[in-house]
Amino acid sequence: MGLVGKEMFALDGCKLPSNASKEWSGTRADFEKKCKKLEHATSP
Repeated sequence: MGLVGKEMFALDGCKLPSNASKEWSGTRADFEKKCKKLEHATSP
């Protein structure tokens, strides 16, 4: 989309609230395992 240039990248330092719960952070393998578990739980 061209929103970030290749020459310079800057942040303004503003602090934003976040919801980074421990349950939803992890490795890619953790996410894949959770995804398979959810798919299995929702399949008929």
